[in-house]
Amino acid sequence: MKKALIALMACFLTAVSNAELRTWTAVNGKQVKAEFVSSLRGNVKLRLESGKLYDIPKDKLSKEDHNYISSLYKTDTVVGGGTKKVKKRISSFDLEPELQKPSITLTDLTVYRERGSKIPFTGETYTKGKDDVSSTVNFKDGLRHGKANLLTPNMFNGAIVQEWNNGQLIEETVYQGRKILWKKTGGKNGFKFKGISQEYTTNKNGKKHGLMTTWQNPDGTKGKRVIQSQVRYINGEVVKNSEKYWDPKGNRVGSLEETKSEFTKLIDRVVGE
Repeated sequence: MKKALIALMACFLTAVSNAELRTWTAVNGKQVKAEFVSSLRGNVKLRLESGKLYDIPKDKLSKEDHNYISSLYKTDTVVGGGTKKVKKRISSFDLEPELQKPSITLTDLTVYRERGSKIPFTGETYTKGKDDVSSTVNFKDGLRHGKANLLTPNMFNGAIVQEWNNGQLIEETVYQGRKILWKKTGGKNGFKFKGISQEYTTNKNGKKHGLMTTWQNPDGTKGKRVIQSQVRYINGEVVKNSEKYWDPKGNRVGSLEETKSEFTKLIDRVVGE
């Protein structure tokens, strides 16, 4: 117990001795000399020359102060006698070049760097959204790698959860609340797409390839889905005479229009008007 206490005190003294007395600048131009103590939940705690602790909202500090705080989290921290790597976390607006929209790209081999740095970025970026909740994307050696959580409140109050491997999307799940709307899995050779109304596969060029099945819900949200159509694709092109159609009762019919339930026709009329 005594040895552990001595080790803990040594870590504390090391951290204090490494603290840097520097000039901090607020966005309104006011300056103060202080040591950095912590940055937590949007507030930065500083220790003034007098020893008094001072809290300031992080967004009230200058860009240079933000960069200084970020640089502190590049180093390793001592945890319980071992060494733990601290994940660097920056705003997505501090990346160069500008981050491509993760929801529409399957492969992104762009090497991203923190603005002003020549080193490929490793860590996590965030984009603040509603109620201060963030969308996050992880990077390794400049490439998207690992988990990405993307909020889409303006689209359908949902979220997109992705998994990347060295710049290649390998899995994506789209949620509306807790309900899964669709999921796609795969990689550089193509994807399998499975949603509440369609299921199909794509080739490495992102074009539909293979059988696509479509379902409909004859009675609206409360009804059970039934098969509506099947069609086969080769490299994005429909195979001639491969289309098959069923009505809501499961009978084969000759056209897509004949497959529609009265509910679906009503929706079409409303949308058409």
